[in-house]
Amino acid sequence: MLSTLDEDAPSAITLEEFRRAQSFDRWRQAIRKNLNEECSQYEEHEHIVLVPIPKLDSTAQDLVPKPLRQRLLHLAHHTRLAGHPGITHMFYTLRRNFFWPSLLADIRVVLQHCY
Repeated sequence: MLSTLDEDAPSAITLEEFRRAQSFDRWRQAIRKNLNEECSQYEEHEHIVLVPIPKLDSTAQDLVPKPLRQRLLHLAHHTRLAGHPGITHMFYTLRRNFFWPSLLADIRVVLQHCY
């Protein structure tokens, strides 16, 4: 019988864990200082999570802190439900909800090392 869950997969990221990681992230702290400026492309969501507003499609995305990026990439690629997507599919799936500056480059690295 096939298991529907990956025993070696990292656990899902909880909202509390996301908030805690974001509170220590230097990049997020620097952005938060400029939130009230008119030209800021960021806004605060639920008091903690910062959301970039991309110019392309006005989709709000959660700003992913560095400590959670590799785990999120693993969940988006290596788990059975993810199905080992290619670069384009994985990028567009992740960017619907998440943002960090090196997202595409990090996806490429994950796929280069995919077994």
